[in-house]
Amino acid sequence: MKKKSTKILALLLSLVCLFSVFAVPAAAEDEVAEVSAIEKGFFNFTDVLVNGLVSGIASIIPKPQSWINEADYVSENVPVGTEKFLDAPAANAQWSLGYAQNSIIEGQHVIGKNHFVSGGIAISPKHPTQIIDDSKVRVIAMNDGSGRGTVVFAVLDAYGLANNDVREIRARIADFAKANNIVSVNVAVLHQHSAVDTFGMNGDIVEAVFLNPLRNFINGIAGKTIFELHNGKNDDFQNNLFNVTVDTIETAVAQMETGKLYYGEVDVEEYVRDKRPPYALENTLNRFRFVPDDAESKETWFSTSEIHCVGNGVQGTQITADYPYYMEEYVNDNADANFMLLLGAELATSQNHDPFNSETYPEGVEGYMILGEKLGEKLASITEEREIAPLLNITHKEIKLEIENQIMHLAAKAGLFENQAIITADGVKVVSEIGYMEIGTDLAVALVPGELEASIAFGGGLGKDDAWRGEDWKYDSIQTLAGDRELLVFGLCNDQIGYIVPTNDYMPMLWEDSKSIEFVSLGSQTAITYMDELTALIKSK
Repeated sequence: MKKKSTKILALLLSLVCLFSVFAVPAAAEDEVAEVSAIEKGFFNFTDVLVNGLVSGIASIIPKPQSWINEADYVSENVPVGTEKFLDAPAANAQWSLGYAQNSIIEGQHVIGKNHFVSGGIAISPKHPTQIIDDSKVRVIAMNDGSGRGTVVFAVLDAYGLANNDVREIRARIADFAKANNIVSVNVAVLHQHSAVDTFGMNGDIVEAVFLNPLRNFINGIAGKTIFELHNGKNDDFQNNLFNVTVDTIETAVAQMETGKLYYGEVDVEEYVRDKRPPYALENTLNRFRFVPDDAESKETWFSTSEIHCVGNGVQGTQITADYPYYMEEYVNDNADANFMLLLGAELATSQNHDPFNSETYPEGVEGYMILGEKLGEKLASITEEREIAPLLNITHKEIKLEIENQIMHLAAKAGLFENQAIITADGVKVVSEIGYMEIGTDLAVALVPGELEASIAFGGGLGKDDAWRGEDWKYDSIQTLAGDRELLVFGLCNDQIGYIVPTNDYMPMLWEDSKSIEFVSLGSQTAITYMDELTALIKSK
């Protein structure tokens, strides 16, 4: 073991030196960096070198006990969805919707060294030092009155949640779901870079990289888990999160009531920055507005945003739900409505505070707080909307994605990336899932298990003359697959697999235009696998 540890240390030091020598300054945002053939060749070489070095490290780390052979894998807790897709509302169909929310940090004592803050990976552990606002789970339960079942969406104020954790929530609510004809339970995150770590990547990196391999080795000899791997998760916090989510789903279902559903949109381009070509964002907030038949009941608004929750930075130690918390506050106070937000296709987006930076605000009021208020105002300003017919179709499919990126392979072996891994003849793959939904007669939704490049969804991607690999992206957009329906994206839904980048523009991780995207993507083939599986799923209905 001493010899192996020495090799690991030497390779890690080599990797650090490599980054220090070859890292390049980033170009200005919204500016496409020019690249010569020599530069392209050099950075392609650095990518091969980095992957080779990291692969060498990963190869001498024993695999975790949780990794299993493909022949031994059994799929469980993937929703059936509405098994039959309808083209029109059923006779006497009517919308029913229930809403509920709860805190996921109340009573959890998250301040101190037993928890970590998500966001940016740091060598020094990031333990929470302050709670600025609440972290919640918000749930809507929907039914179109066709008798085909209820669909649930739970959204967490969290950085990420692995698909195996989503399936744990489904397992805990399985009896209730069966008794109440719930055919689809979905769990998404708002990807706050300042939340309690529920994904694992933000623990003590040094301990994980140097001690988890030893734990794997001992566990492998024993043939069972003797020592748990260290990462950023806290078992008590995770267990509470699962239970609170289950309770909130049950409450939302119990509170379902009939009503009408409306849809509208508003442009928010001034508040969002896209940091990486091809700049294909839709730049809109959309709003579903449910109006109960009972005039005494509150409306429920649910929306999507393409803006990353990074307003408090990625290296801080404060816990905040970022701008969505303050959007909700505005909607609650000014429209007396329930509120839930989901993220859309937001691969390389960030917040733009320029429109209100010149204004004067009280001490302690941060930009993300004002952004939330501004976005709440935008959402409340929607006046043009259309009624959505009571029709809800949804389907799901389990997929397996190769861990091509050796940094992610190393992170998985070191226990920092805990998605279920399967050892196949084609390499190590992670289990994930995709989904497709239709709302009414003219809207479609792609349920995406990560952070999607918007051009994959809506078109407008780079051609061979501009893409890094000098080739065209050979797939139709998801919007094209959806036909005449307007497409929406529910991102980071039912998994967090990292970034999904068009393969033709998958570039070396050290090239300036990468914006660190390729560091935490499973690999260049992820987008191809996703599109192949989604195309087959949509065409099967």
